[in-house]
Amino acid sequence: MERRFRKRNKPSGVGGFLVATLVVTCLFLMLNVPFVRFLHIWSVQYWNQLAHPKVAQLTMLIGPLVLLMLEWCVVDTLVNRLSGESRSR
Repeated sequence: MERRFRKRNKPSGVGGFLVATLVVTCLFLMLNVPFVRFLHIWSVQYWNQLAHPKVAQLTMLIGPLVLLMLEWCVVDTLVNRLSGESRSR
């Protein structure tokens, strides 16, 4: 009886891409949280209604995530521009 072995495909690099994406996302969040906290503390001086604990909690939850989405949009745009790929719309 003859055994047939399947040839293994070359690794696609998806694992490395996911790890790199995870690391960059963590770095973005580590920078965003202190930045949003600083903006919140600074804005409370001018608008006292922002000092409410629920507003501070909402700001600290939503702010870094919104910044993260904006940062990934910028990264995506830069990669498309620098790689020479243009999308036709």
